[in-house]
Amino acid sequence: MSKIITKAEVDLFKKDGAVLIKDKFDNAWIEKLKKGIKKGKESPSPRFVNHTKDQKLPGYYEDFWTWDLHEEFRDFVFKSPTAKIAAELLEAKKINLVMDNWFFREAGSKSLPPFHHDISYFDFEGSMCVLWIPLEPIKKEDGIAWVKGSHLWDKLFLRTRFNDGHEVDGEPGIVNGKKYELTPNILENKDNYEFLQWDLEVGDCIYFDIRTLHGGLNTVSPKKDIHRYTLVHEEMKNIIDGFPKSAHPMGVLSSLTSALTAFNPKVVNVENEKEMYEAVCKTMGKFLVIATWTYRKSMGYPLNYYDNTKGYVDNFMRLMFELPTGPYKADPKVVAALDKLFILHADHEQNCSTSTVRIVGSSHAGLFASISAGVSALWGPLHGGANQAVLEMLEAIQLDGGDSAKYMAKAKDKDDPFRLMGFGHRVYKNFDPRARIIKKAADEVLKNLGVDDPILRIAKELEEAALVDEYFVSRKLYPNVDFYSGIILKAMGIPTSMFSVIFAVSRTVGWIAHWNEMLSQPGQKIGRPRQLYTGADVRDYPAMDDR
Repeated sequence: MSKIITKAEVDLFKKDGAVLIKDKFDNAWIEKLKKGIKKGKESPSPRFVNHTKDQKLPGYYEDFWTWDLHEEFRDFVFKSPTAKIAAELLEAKKINLVMDNWFFREAGSKSLPPFHHDISYFDFEGSMCVLWIPLEPIKKEDGIAWVKGSHLWDKLFLRTRFNDGHEVDGEPGIVNGKKYELTPNILENKDNYEFLQWDLEVGDCIYFDIRTLHGGLNTVSPKKDIHRYTLVHEEMKNIIDGFPKSAHPMGVLSSLTSALTAFNPKVVNVENEKEMYEAVCKTMGKFLVIATWTYRKSMGYPLNYYDNTKGYVDNFMRLMFELPTGPYKADPKVVAALDKLFILHADHEQNCSTSTVRIVGSSHAGLFASISAGVSALWGPLHGGANQAVLEMLEAIQLDGGDSAKYMAKAKDKDDPFRLMGFGHRVYKNFDPRARIIKKAADEVLKNLGVDDPILRIAKELEEAALVDEYFVSRKLYPNVDFYSGIILKAMGIPTSMFSVIFAVSRTVGWIAHWNEMLSQPGQKIGRPRQLYTGADVRDYPAMDDR
């Protein structure tokens, strides 16, 4: 039988006491665990514990021996790769389940897992390992830290209670023939230890020796502050109802963003860090929702709400396409491609819309007003409408017979006003580095969706020709990010009128960063571009009586 893990991973486990193993659990296993935990929270077992003393605060929950209560845990224990990986790490022919145990730490929880090793809680002999698996992506600084090599110390430490305060059970000494010591104060002496910490993606896991010390280094778990502001005021629906169905989504988006100031009338105090942060969270939380509402309005669909249990891109897809008539599940390849689009479009130097946001923000007008102005600037066809212009060009070529070679020739004819949209870049004189990533994503989306669209066929023909044609190559006129992003959005079934809206969703993150950077600078002043007058020195004018 083939091995799941490598010898290098086994060696690291033996040497360090903990090892990161990448991408061994597909999404189906993760969803099973999520479902099992949801059941456990809704119908807690007698062993369910909240380790947070103050019940009013976000909790740190634990439950164990749940495999015999819920089929999801049972399937995971007996059918997932868990046992096989453990056997390979321990180089054992047989693996026994000692205990299953799950922890759930709510966003904002101040409960800190104490440093401990799990062997203290069990009276077992033999080699044992523990699996730690995340249910969502997590940064290393927000997770658990393992003390490298501590499994080789040949020491036993007293149990520590997980309740806030971390009381120690018992006194140092001999118990049942075994010597127990106090756990060293890891938090007070961090510099004396080497820690193992990893950024984790869904599907990753950590296996560690049951003797390896581990605990939390950070006193506060990550707060999902943006989630506090994803609900848009219900009266905003009255405003969007006032727009005709034919209104351009960018016009609606600019108006709705500006309207948010009516529900948040207090001007942000730029001297107050908390108010600045809250303004950022509010904008991030609400902008995606109202952006998708512009599409729902144009289609006559009911408006959807943000789901705080799902990711940002997943929410975008839901908000756009989920209908009350049936379930909706986004294609993972499309989600991944759209995620790349959002990241790569987030910021791209101080362009027209970014400058607009900074100028408006410099007057302390507020973030909603600044972003609304940025949306209006982005709407201009010379700016954010580039990917829409690409699709409109492709549609025009299709209406004219679909002869891509004809239009390549027109583009090269200096006497012909026609220009290929989506080729070349003002900044990049070689291939746009963003375009390389988006090109790959576009290829994956088209292949995965199996889209048979003559417009996309024309796009591929133009792309392939331009990459080898001497005229385009010599002039560095390579397909740019707008060319490929338009292809992806078209393949997803998003109308061209929404392209700039999606661009705005991406760019908002960059706008906010510029706004925050500007207002955080000491001595920040209002933006006031200067003009140099180059007109006439003296001009005669008729007196008022002679006019």
